[in-house]
Amino acid sequence: HRHAQVTLTWQQLKEIEAACELCSTGIGPQRAEAERYVVGLRSSENAIATAHFIITNSQNDHACFHAAIMLKEATLRDW
Repeated sequence: HRHAQVTLTWQQLKEIEAACELCSTGIGPQRAEAERYVVGLRSSENAIATAHFIITNSQNDHACFHAAIMLKEATLRDW
């Protein structure tokens, strides 16, 4: 399969990074909301391209970790 490239805005990347941080460090409803957001990204149609963009452009360890999981899950799902 050939996957489209994704270009996120700087603001979108920062939102993803913040959500990934909250998945690891947040508590209560804030963390739950961040986890729902990240799970939604993982199940999106363009998850592989989004993960690749995050890994290529983010310096945030939490975001890169979640992007690697997203890449793995989407690759297995789309195989």
